[in-house]
Amino acid sequence: MRSHIFCLLFLLVSISSIANEWPEGYTVLRDLKRDSYFTLGNEPQLLPYISGIQKGVRKIHIIFDAHPFKDSKLWLQLPGGTGVFSNDQIIFTSVDQKRVALWSVDSLAAFSGSDTIRLTLYRKKGLDNYTAGIIRKGAQFTPVTDITISDSRTITFSKDYFLVMIVTLFGLYAFLLTRYPKTFGDFVAITGIFRFRSRDETFNQTRFLYGSTISFLMVHSAMLSAIVLIYDKYGPERFDLYLADDKNILLRWLLLTIIIYGLIVIKYLLIFYTGQLFNLGKSIKMYFSDFIRLSIVFYLLVFLVLSVFVIGSEYMLSSAINYLISIVLAFYIIRFAIIFFRLRNVTGFNILHLFSYLCATEILPVLVGTRYFMVHV
Repeated sequence: MRSHIFCLLFLLVSISSIANEWPEGYTVLRDLKRDSYFTLGNEPQLLPYISGIQKGVRKIHIIFDAHPFKDSKLWLQLPGGTGVFSNDQIIFTSVDQKRVALWSVDSLAAFSGSDTIRLTLYRKKGLDNYTAGIIRKGAQFTPVTDITISDSRTITFSKDYFLVMIVTLFGLYAFLLTRYPKTFGDFVAITGIFRFRSRDETFNQTRFLYGSTISFLMVHSAMLSAIVLIYDKYGPERFDLYLADDKNILLRWLLLTIIIYGLIVIKYLLIFYTGQLFNLGKSIKMYFSDFIRLSIVFYLLVFLVLSVFVIGSEYMLSSAINYLISIVLAFYIIRFAIIFFRLRNVTGFNILHLFSYLCATEILPVLVGTRYFMVHV
Protein backbone atom coordinates (compact mmCIF):
# COMPACT_ATOMS: atom_id res chain seq x y z
CA MET A 1 0.00 0.00 0.00
CA ARG A 2 2.78 2.39 0.91
CA SER A 3 4.57 1.61 -2.34
CA HIS A 4 1.44 2.50 -4.31
CA ILE A 5 1.09 5.80 -2.46
CA PHE A 6 4.78 6.57 -3.03
CA CYS A 7 4.46 5.83 -6.76
CA LEU A 8 1.38 8.00 -7.01
CA LEU A 9 3.10 10.92 -5.25
CA PHE A 10 6.18 10.47 -7.45
CA LEU A 11 4.00 10.52 -10.56
CA LEU A 12 2.21 13.72 -9.45
CA VAL A 13 5.49 15.44 -8.65
CA SER A 14 6.93 14.37 -11.99
CA ILE A 15 3.90 15.66 -13.88
CA SER A 16 3.95 19.00 -12.06
CA SER A 17 7.67 19.46 -12.66
CA ILE A 18 7.26 18.62 -16.35
CA ALA A 19 4.41 21.13 -16.63
CA ASN A 20 6.62 23.92 -15.26
CA GLU A 21 9.81 22.79 -17.01
CA TRP A 22 11.73 25.23 -19.22
CA PRO A 23 12.23 24.23 -22.86
CA GLU A 24 14.87 21.59 -23.43
CA GLY A 25 18.15 22.76 -24.94
CA TYR A 26 17.79 26.34 -23.66
CA THR A 27 19.55 28.14 -20.84
CA VAL A 28 17.46 30.35 -18.55
CA LEU A 29 19.08 33.79 -18.37
CA ARG A 30 16.46 35.47 -16.22
CA ASP A 31 13.22 34.47 -14.55
CA LEU A 32 10.93 37.39 -15.36
CA LYS A 33 8.70 36.82 -12.37
CA ARG A 34 11.18 39.04 -10.51
CA ASP A 35 10.33 41.78 -13.03
CA SER A 36 6.56 41.34 -12.65
CA TYR A 37 4.32 43.97 -11.12
CA PHE A 38 0.64 44.50 -10.45
CA THR A 39 -1.60 47.43 -9.53
CA LEU A 40 -4.05 47.65 -6.66
CA GLY A 41 -7.47 48.74 -7.87
CA ASN A 42 -7.12 51.74 -10.16
CA GLU A 43 -3.98 53.02 -8.47
CA PRO A 44 -1.16 53.80 -10.95
CA GLN A 45 1.60 52.59 -8.61
CA LEU A 46 3.33 49.37 -9.68
CA LEU A 47 3.70 46.92 -6.81
CA PRO A 48 6.10 43.93 -7.00
CA TYR A 49 4.24 40.72 -7.80
CA ILE A 50 5.24 37.83 -5.55
CA SER A 51 4.06 34.46 -6.84
CA GLY A 52 2.12 32.46 -4.28
CA ILE A 53 1.30 35.48 -2.10
CA GLN A 54 -0.84 37.70 -4.33
CA LYS A 55 -3.82 35.58 -5.34
CA GLY A 56 -6.38 36.29 -8.02
CA VAL A 57 -4.40 39.07 -9.75
CA ARG A 58 -5.98 39.52 -13.18
CA LYS A 59 -3.42 41.89 -14.71
CA ILE A 60 0.38 41.53 -14.42
CA HIS A 61 2.92 43.90 -15.97
CA ILE A 62 6.35 42.57 -17.00
CA ILE A 63 9.02 45.26 -17.46
CA PHE A 64 12.66 44.51 -18.36
CA ASP A 65 15.61 45.93 -20.25
CA ALA A 66 16.19 44.13 -23.57
CA HIS A 67 19.75 45.41 -24.11
CA PRO A 68 21.57 42.70 -22.05
CA PHE A 69 19.55 39.95 -23.74
CA LYS A 70 20.23 40.44 -27.44
CA ASP A 71 19.89 37.30 -29.57
CA SER A 72 17.79 35.72 -26.82
CA LYS A 73 14.20 34.54 -26.63
CA LEU A 74 11.27 35.42 -24.42
CA TRP A 75 9.48 32.30 -23.15
CA LEU A 76 5.91 32.47 -21.84
CA GLN A 77 3.83 29.57 -20.58
CA LEU A 78 0.32 30.86 -19.93
CA PRO A 79 -2.96 29.37 -18.67
CA GLY A 80 -6.00 29.33 -20.95
CA GLY A 81 -7.86 32.60 -21.37
CA THR A 82 -4.75 34.80 -21.09
CA GLY A 83 -4.06 37.74 -23.37
CA VAL A 84 -0.68 39.44 -23.84
CA PHE A 85 -0.55 43.15 -24.67
CA SER A 86 2.27 45.42 -25.83
CA ASN A 87 1.90 49.10 -26.75
CA ASP A 88 -1.84 48.76 -26.00
CA GLN A 89 -2.14 46.08 -28.71
CA ILE A 90 -2.91 42.41 -28.17
CA ILE A 91 -0.08 40.29 -29.53
CA PHE A 92 -0.97 36.85 -28.19
CA THR A 93 -3.91 34.98 -26.69
CA SER A 94 -4.48 31.49 -25.30
CA VAL A 95 -8.18 30.84 -25.63
CA ASP A 96 -9.11 27.68 -23.78
CA GLN A 97 -5.97 25.84 -22.74
CA LYS A 98 -2.40 26.40 -21.60
CA ARG A 99 -0.20 27.65 -24.42
CA VAL A 100 3.44 28.56 -24.92
CA ALA A 101 4.79 31.66 -26.65
CA LEU A 102 8.40 32.04 -27.81
CA TRP A 103 9.49 35.43 -29.18
CA SER A 104 12.76 37.08 -30.12
CA VAL A 105 13.72 39.75 -27.59
CA ASP A 106 15.15 41.85 -30.43
CA SER A 107 11.83 41.75 -32.32
CA LEU A 108 9.94 42.78 -29.19
CA ALA A 109 12.32 45.70 -28.68
CA ALA A 110 11.81 46.76 -32.31
CA PHE A 111 8.05 46.52 -31.88
CA SER A 112 8.17 48.54 -28.66
CA GLY A 113 10.49 51.13 -30.18
CA SER A 114 12.62 51.03 -27.04
CA ASP A 115 15.02 48.76 -25.18
CA THR A 116 12.58 48.81 -22.26
CA ILE A 117 10.00 46.15 -23.00
CA ARG A 118 6.64 46.39 -21.26
CA LEU A 119 4.22 43.49 -21.53
CA THR A 120 0.83 43.15 -19.85
CA LEU A 121 -0.67 39.74 -19.10
CA TYR A 122 -4.43 39.68 -18.50
CA ARG A 123 -6.66 36.83 -17.43
CA LYS A 124 -10.13 37.33 -16.01
CA LYS A 125 -9.86 34.33 -13.66
CA GLY A 126 -6.46 35.38 -12.31
CA LEU A 127 -2.83 34.66 -13.20
CA ASP A 128 -1.76 32.46 -10.31
CA ASN A 129 0.17 30.02 -12.51
CA TYR A 130 2.36 31.25 -15.35
CA THR A 131 5.99 31.06 -16.44
CA ALA A 132 7.98 33.90 -18.00
CA GLY A 133 11.69 34.16 -18.66
CA ILE A 134 14.56 35.02 -20.99
CA ILE A 135 16.22 31.97 -22.52
CA ARG A 136 18.98 31.29 -25.03
CA LYS A 137 19.69 28.12 -26.95
CA GLY A 138 23.06 26.54 -26.40
CA ALA A 139 25.49 25.37 -23.74
CA GLN A 140 25.42 26.54 -20.16
CA PHE A 141 27.17 29.84 -19.57
CA THR A 142 27.24 32.55 -16.96
CA PRO A 143 23.95 34.43 -17.10
CA VAL A 144 23.67 38.18 -16.92
CA THR A 145 23.93 39.30 -13.31
CA ASP A 146 23.52 43.05 -13.70
CA ILE A 147 20.93 44.45 -11.35
CA THR A 148 18.01 45.84 -13.28
CA ILE A 149 16.61 48.89 -11.53
CA SER A 150 12.85 49.03 -12.05
CA ASP A 151 11.16 52.23 -13.06
CA SER A 152 10.24 54.58 -10.27
CA ARG A 153 6.70 54.28 -9.11
CA THR A 154 4.36 56.92 -10.40
CA ILE A 155 3.70 59.54 -7.78
CA THR A 156 0.03 60.35 -7.48
CA PHE A 157 -1.56 63.25 -5.65
CA SER A 158 -5.10 61.91 -5.86
CA LYS A 159 -5.37 61.37 -2.12
CA ASP A 160 -4.28 64.95 -1.46
CA TYR A 161 -6.99 66.22 -3.82
CA PHE A 162 -9.60 64.05 -2.15
CA LEU A 163 -8.53 65.36 1.25
CA VAL A 164 -9.03 68.90 -0.09
CA MET A 165 -12.54 67.93 -1.23
CA ILE A 166 -13.36 66.32 2.11
CA VAL A 167 -12.17 69.29 4.17
CA THR A 168 -13.94 71.73 1.84
CA LEU A 169 -17.25 69.86 2.02
CA PHE A 170 -17.13 69.51 5.80
CA GLY A 171 -16.38 73.23 6.01
CA LEU A 172 -19.32 74.07 3.73
CA TYR A 173 -21.71 71.90 5.73
CA ALA A 174 -20.50 73.53 8.96
CA PHE A 175 -21.12 76.95 7.40
CA LEU A 176 -24.64 75.97 6.26
CA LEU A 177 -25.46 74.56 9.70
CA THR A 178 -24.36 77.81 11.33
CA ARG A 179 -25.86 80.17 8.73
CA TYR A 180 -29.16 78.35 8.01
CA PRO A 181 -29.90 76.09 11.00
CA LYS A 182 -33.64 75.81 10.27
CA THR A 183 -33.16 74.95 6.59
CA PHE A 184 -30.43 72.48 7.52
CA GLY A 185 -32.82 70.82 9.94
CA ASP A 186 -35.51 70.61 7.24
CA PHE A 187 -33.10 68.87 4.89
CA VAL A 188 -31.97 66.16 7.33
CA ALA A 189 -35.29 65.68 9.15
CA ILE A 190 -36.30 62.38 7.56
CA THR A 191 -38.46 61.30 10.54
CA GLY A 192 -41.35 63.33 9.13
CA ILE A 193 -41.28 61.21 5.98
CA PHE A 194 -42.81 58.32 7.94
CA ARG A 195 -45.79 60.46 8.97
CA PHE A 196 -48.84 61.16 6.85
CA ARG A 197 -48.12 64.87 6.74
CA SER A 198 -44.90 66.51 5.59
CA ARG A 199 -43.48 69.96 6.12
CA ASP A 200 -42.99 70.73 2.44
CA GLU A 201 -42.99 74.55 2.61
CA THR A 202 -39.19 74.62 2.37
CA PHE A 203 -39.30 73.20 -1.13
CA ASN A 204 -41.63 75.60 -2.87
CA GLN A 205 -40.58 76.66 -6.34
CA THR A 206 -39.37 80.15 -5.43
CA ARG A 207 -37.06 79.06 -2.62
CA PHE A 208 -35.76 76.16 -4.66
CA LEU A 209 -34.61 78.50 -7.40
CA TYR A 210 -33.42 81.51 -5.40
CA GLY A 211 -33.46 80.98 -1.64
CA SER A 212 -31.06 79.34 0.76
CA THR A 213 -32.14 75.99 -0.69
CA ILE A 214 -29.93 76.55 -3.70
CA SER A 215 -26.86 76.65 -1.41
CA PHE A 216 -27.75 73.28 0.11
CA LEU A 217 -28.38 71.69 -3.27
CA MET A 218 -25.09 73.02 -4.63
CA VAL A 219 -23.18 71.54 -1.67
CA HIS A 220 -25.11 68.29 -2.11
CA SER A 221 -24.10 68.26 -5.79
CA ALA A 222 -20.46 68.85 -4.81
CA MET A 223 -20.67 65.92 -2.39
CA LEU A 224 -22.18 63.64 -5.07
CA SER A 225 -19.46 64.61 -7.55
CA ALA A 226 -16.80 63.83 -4.92
CA ILE A 227 -18.36 60.37 -4.39
CA VAL A 228 -18.32 59.79 -8.17
CA LEU A 229 -14.62 60.76 -8.35
CA ILE A 230 -13.71 58.52 -5.41
CA TYR A 231 -15.55 55.61 -7.00
CA ASP A 232 -13.88 56.30 -10.34
CA LYS A 233 -10.46 56.27 -8.68
CA TYR A 234 -10.80 53.26 -6.40
CA GLY A 235 -13.67 51.28 -7.96
CA PRO A 236 -13.50 48.36 -10.40
CA GLU A 237 -11.46 48.92 -13.57
CA ARG A 238 -14.39 48.05 -15.83
CA PHE A 239 -16.15 51.23 -14.63
CA ASP A 240 -13.11 53.48 -15.00
CA LEU A 241 -14.22 56.82 -16.48
CA TYR A 242 -10.73 58.39 -16.08
CA LEU A 243 -12.28 61.39 -14.30
CA ALA A 244 -10.07 61.14 -11.23
CA ASP A 245 -6.68 61.55 -12.91
CA ASP A 246 -4.38 63.95 -11.11
CA LYS A 247 -4.44 66.50 -13.92
CA ASN A 248 -7.15 69.14 -13.34
CA ILE A 249 -9.05 66.90 -10.92
CA LEU A 250 -10.34 69.89 -8.93
CA LEU A 251 -11.58 71.53 -12.13
CA ARG A 252 -13.37 68.29 -13.03
CA TRP A 253 -14.89 68.27 -9.55
CA LEU A 254 -16.27 71.76 -10.15
CA LEU A 255 -17.63 70.92 -13.60
CA LEU A 256 -19.16 67.65 -12.36
CA THR A 257 -20.80 69.57 -9.50
CA ILE A 258 -22.45 71.94 -11.99
CA ILE A 259 -23.62 69.01 -14.13
CA ILE A 260 -25.12 67.16 -11.15
CA TYR A 261 -26.86 70.32 -9.95
CA GLY A 262 -28.31 70.73 -13.44
CA LEU A 263 -29.59 67.14 -13.27
CA ILE A 264 -31.26 67.89 -9.92
CA VAL A 265 -33.01 70.89 -11.47
CA ILE A 266 -34.13 68.72 -14.40
CA LYS A 267 -35.37 66.12 -11.90
CA TYR A 268 -37.43 68.79 -10.13
CA LEU A 269 -38.94 70.03 -13.40
CA LEU A 270 -39.71 66.43 -14.42
CA ILE A 271 -41.50 65.80 -11.10
CA PHE A 272 -43.34 69.12 -11.30
CA TYR A 273 -44.63 69.02 -14.87
CA THR A 274 -45.37 65.28 -14.87
CA GLY A 275 -47.23 65.78 -11.59
CA GLN A 276 -49.29 68.51 -13.26
CA LEU A 277 -50.32 66.03 -15.96
CA PHE A 278 -51.39 63.56 -13.27
CA ASN A 279 -53.09 66.36 -11.30
CA LEU A 280 -51.18 65.68 -8.06
CA GLY A 281 -51.44 69.26 -6.82
CA LYS A 282 -49.61 69.95 -3.53
CA SER A 283 -48.37 66.35 -3.39
CA ILE A 284 -45.73 67.32 -5.98
CA LYS A 285 -43.89 69.43 -3.40
CA MET A 286 -44.12 66.66 -0.82
CA TYR A 287 -42.72 64.18 -3.37
CA PHE A 288 -39.68 66.32 -4.16
CA SER A 289 -39.21 67.07 -0.46
CA ASP A 290 -39.08 63.34 0.37
CA PHE A 291 -36.87 62.61 -2.63
CA ILE A 292 -34.23 65.24 -1.85
CA ARG A 293 -34.15 64.69 1.91
CA LEU A 294 -33.73 60.92 1.62
CA SER A 295 -30.99 61.45 -0.98
CA ILE A 296 -29.11 64.00 1.12
CA VAL A 297 -29.14 61.87 4.27
CA PHE A 298 -28.15 58.67 2.45
CA TYR A 299 -25.31 60.15 0.41
CA LEU A 300 -24.07 62.14 3.40
CA LEU A 301 -23.67 58.85 5.30
CA VAL A 302 -21.95 57.28 2.27
CA PHE A 303 -19.59 60.25 2.01
CA LEU A 304 -18.73 60.06 5.72
CA VAL A 305 -17.83 56.35 5.40
CA LEU A 306 -15.77 56.92 2.24
CA SER A 307 -13.99 59.85 3.92
CA VAL A 308 -12.93 57.60 6.80
CA PHE A 309 -11.49 55.07 4.33
CA VAL A 310 -9.73 57.74 2.23
CA ILE A 311 -8.11 59.25 5.32
CA GLY A 312 -7.39 55.94 7.05
CA SER A 313 -6.82 53.11 4.58
CA GLU A 314 -6.94 53.38 0.79
CA TYR A 315 -6.33 49.63 0.48
CA MET A 316 -9.50 48.81 2.46
CA LEU A 317 -11.34 51.42 0.40
CA SER A 318 -10.52 49.58 -2.84
CA SER A 319 -12.20 46.45 -1.44
CA ALA A 320 -15.16 48.10 0.28
CA ILE A 321 -16.09 50.36 -2.61
CA ASN A 322 -16.95 47.36 -4.80
CA TYR A 323 -20.22 47.10 -2.85
CA LEU A 324 -21.19 50.74 -3.43
CA ILE A 325 -23.25 50.13 -6.58
CA SER A 326 -25.28 47.40 -4.86
CA ILE A 327 -25.89 49.64 -1.84
CA VAL A 328 -27.02 52.54 -4.04
CA LEU A 329 -29.39 50.30 -6.01
CA ALA A 330 -30.87 48.99 -2.75
CA PHE A 331 -31.36 52.58 -1.60
CA TYR A 332 -33.16 53.47 -4.85
CA ILE A 333 -35.58 50.58 -4.32
CA ILE A 334 -36.25 51.60 -0.70
CA ARG A 335 -36.70 55.26 -1.68
CA PHE A 336 -39.14 54.27 -4.43
CA ALA A 337 -41.19 52.19 -1.98
CA ILE A 338 -41.27 54.99 0.63
CA ILE A 339 -42.36 57.63 -1.89
CA PHE A 340 -44.95 55.26 -3.39
CA PHE A 341 -46.66 54.52 -0.08
CA ARG A 342 -46.41 58.15 1.04
CA LEU A 343 -48.15 59.40 -2.08
CA ARG A 344 -50.63 56.53 -1.92
CA ASN A 345 -51.64 57.46 1.65
CA VAL A 346 -51.83 61.20 0.95
CA THR A 347 -53.46 61.26 -2.48
CA GLY A 348 -55.53 58.08 -2.44
CA PHE A 349 -54.82 57.61 -6.15
CA ASN A 350 -55.26 54.33 -7.94
CA ILE A 351 -52.18 52.11 -7.57
CA LEU A 352 -51.70 51.74 -11.33
CA HIS A 353 -52.14 55.50 -11.80
CA LEU A 354 -49.55 56.30 -9.15
CA PHE A 355 -47.13 53.59 -10.29
CA SER A 356 -47.20 54.99 -13.85
CA TYR A 357 -46.28 58.43 -12.50
CA LEU A 358 -43.36 57.10 -10.46
CA CYS A 359 -42.15 55.02 -13.40
CA ALA A 360 -41.86 58.24 -15.43
CA THR A 361 -40.06 60.15 -12.67
CA GLU A 362 -38.02 57.46 -10.88
CA ILE A 363 -37.51 54.27 -12.89
CA LEU A 364 -37.18 55.75 -16.38
CA PRO A 365 -34.34 58.23 -15.49
CA VAL A 366 -32.42 55.41 -13.75
CA LEU A 367 -32.79 53.12 -16.77
CA VAL A 368 -31.72 55.86 -19.19
CA GLY A 369 -28.72 56.76 -17.02
CA THR A 370 -27.70 53.11 -16.63
CA ARG A 371 -27.99 52.51 -20.36
CA TYR A 372 -25.89 55.57 -21.15
CA PHE A 373 -23.31 54.54 -18.56
CA MET A 374 -23.00 50.99 -19.91
CA VAL A 375 -22.66 52.14 -23.52
CA HIS A 376 -20.01 54.79 -22.87
CA VAL A 377 -17.86 52.90 -20.33
